[in-house]
Amino acid sequence: MKLKTHSNIATILVGPAPINVCFTLCGKVAYVINASAGTISVIVVKTHSGIANVSNGGNLRFLAFPSN
Repeated sequence: MKLKTHSNIATILVGPAPINVCFTLCGKVAYVINASAGTISVIVVKTHSGIANVSNGGNLRFLAFPSN
C-alpha cells in the first residue's frame, strides 16, 4: 500500500489464513504468519515478492524483532 495516497500498489500471495505480519527493523523484509498452514511467508518488500515459506510448527500467532 502506498501510504501517501492509500492506494494498493501490489498484491502478494501468501499462505492460507494470514493473521499477522512483522517487518525487519530496516523494513526490507516482511514475515507473514499463515495460521491454518503453520507457515511463515517471507517477503522482500522492495520487489513485492515471496522468497520462502517456512514451517513454524503450527502454533505461532505473533512475531517480533528486538530493537537495537
